[in-house]
Amino acid sequence: MLIACKSETEKKEISSINTLKAKDLKRAISTKINPNNTNETYLNLVDNKKTGIDFVNTIKETEFKNHKSYPQIYNGGGVALGDLNNDGLPDIYLAGNGSKDKIYFNTGDLKFRDVTEESGILKENYGWSFGVNMVDINADGFLDIYVCKAGPYSEEKYLRNRLFINNGDGTFKEEAGKYGLNSTDFSVQSAFFDYDLDGDLDLYLANHPPTEKRNGKAKNLKKLAQKVLKAFQQL
Repeated sequence: MLIACKSETEKKEISSINTLKAKDLKRAISTKINPNNTNETYLNLVDNKKTGIDFVNTIKETEFKNHKSYPQIYNGGGVALGDLNNDGLPDIYLAGNGSKDKIYFNTGDLKFRDVTEESGILKENYGWSFGVNMVDINADGFLDIYVCKAGPYSEEKYLRNRLFINNGDGTFKEEAGKYGLNSTDFSVQSAFFDYDLDGDLDLYLANHPPTEKRNGKAKNLKKLAQKVLKAFQQL
C-alpha cells in the first residue's frame, strides 16, 4: 500500500483553494468582453410573451406509446439556429416529439414570428422529430433544413427523415427523397461535412436501434402489467 503524505502547508493551500466563500457566490462576473458588468451572470430568462416563442414539447404516455414500447421516448427534441431568410438575424427551428415542429423568423430585439404555417412544412410536419440541422445542401446561398425522424411507429412515412429545401422566399419544399436522404433508420442527429474532400457535402447520420415494435404493433403497457401481475399471483 502506498500512502501519499502532504505537509501542513500544502494541506492549508489545498483547503483555501477548495473552499468557496459565500460572498464569491454573488460576485459580479467581469471579463474582457464586458469588464463593467455588474450582474451576477450573463444569462437572463426572457419571457416568451416578449420573444413570441410559444413552443412546448409535450409528451403524453399512453397504453401504446410509452417507455416500454419506445425506450427513447424522453430523449428530447431538437433545435437549430441559422439565418433562413438572409436578413442577418438568426432564425429558429424547434423540433417536437409529441408536438409539431415550428419555425420562428427573427424580427430583431429578441422577438420572433411563428412562420410554421406559411413556410410550407405543414404537409410533412408529423411524426417524431429528433435532431435538426441547417445546411446549404444545394449551394444556392440559402440554408436548408434537415430533420431526423424516429419514434414509436411502424409505418415508414413517420420514420422518413425530412429535407426542407429553402425556396429563398420564406417557404420550403420537402425533397429528402430527391437527394437520397429520406432514411427510415430511426435517426437522431446528422452532421454534414466534406468527408472525401471532393468539394461536396457528405452526411454522417446517427441512428438509434430499431424498436421492438418495428415489425408489429406497439406493446400495450396495460395488458403487459396485467400479465406480470397474474404471473406474480401464481407464485
